[in-house]
Parts: sequence; C-alpha cells; structure tokens
Amino acid sequence: MANSFLTLGEAVAKELGLASADYAAIATRQGNVVLIRLNHTTPLTLAALGTTHTNIAVLLFAARECATRISILLPA
Repeated sequence: MANSFLTLGEAVAKELGLASADYAAIATRQGNVVLIRLNHTTPLTLAALGTTHTNIAVLLFAARECATRISILLPA
C-alpha cells in the first residue's frame, strides 16, 4: 500500500509537469508518515512513522538519511 501511495504521488507530479516525486508525506491527528522510494532493481519503499510530537521536517530528514544508508547495503 505504501508503494502504491508513493506511485500515486509520482503520477500526480508528472501530470503537473513537475520532476518525479522524491517522497510522499501523510499527516494525521495521531502522527505523520513519510514514504521514500529506494533506488534498487525492484520497487522498494521506506515508510517512516512519527508521533504528533515529531517534527515532520526532522522525520523526513531522518528517513532520507536512512534510505541512503539502506540503498548502499542492498545488493546490485
């Protein structure tokens, strides 16, 4: 489901004539979710969750850093 949501964000960005989406964010009353596509041969999506006390910018920064580190460890 996370991969589908991120793919939808990419489709919206493309329809608007923007560059491909780097991430998607969902904000709720109970917390925030950031979805990031991992560059790999198969579609992989990282989902990072934070509480309402977590700043979404901090969550996004941490998720991007985590995605970068995971991508390095994935086999080619």
